[in-house]
Amino acid sequence: MIELFDGLGIFPRNIVFQLITFVVFVFLMNKVLYGPLRRTMDERRQRISGSLEQAEVIKAEAEAEQERFKTDLRDRQEESRRMREESLGRIQEVEAQEMQKVRDVADRLRADAEREAIQIKSAALDDARDEVADLVVMATSRVLDRSIDDPEQRRLVDSVLSEIDGERE
Repeated sequence: MIELFDGLGIFPRNIVFQLITFVVFVFLMNKVLYGPLRRTMDERRQRISGSLEQAEVIKAEAEAEQERFKTDLRDRQEESRRMREESLGRIQEVEAQEMQKVRDVADRLRADAEREAIQIKSAALDDARDEVADLVVMATSRVLDRSIDDPEQRRLVDSVLSEIDGERE
C-alpha cells in the first residue's frame, strides 16, 4: 500500500505533518479567534438574557403599578360618590330643617296675625258696642223725653248688649 501511495505522490510523512499542522491551526484558531468570539457571544447572550429578565421584571412591576392605579382610582371614585351622596343627604337635611323653620315662622306669624285680628275685631266690637250704647241712650232719652241717670242708663245698656251677645252665640 505504501507503493500505491508513493505512486500517487502521497507521502505518509506529509500527511502526518499536515495533520499536525491542521491540529495546531485548529488549536490556535480556537485560542485566538473562536474562543474570544465565543466568550463575547456568551457574554452578549447573558447580557441580553439579563436585559430580557429585567424587562420582564419591569413589565411585571408596571402591570402591578397599573393595577394599583386602577384600584386606587376605583377607590377614589367610590369615595367621591359616597361623599357626594353624603353631601346631598346633608343638603336635604339642612333644606328640610330650614323649610321647617320657615313653616314655624309662618305659623307663628299667622297665629300672631289671627290674634291681632281677633283683638282688633274685639276692640272694634267694643267701640261699636259703646257707640251703639250711646246712641241707644240718646234715642231713649229723646223717646222718653227725659234724662236717665248714668247708673240706670249703664245698667239698661249693659242688659240690652248682653241680650244681643247671647243671641249671637
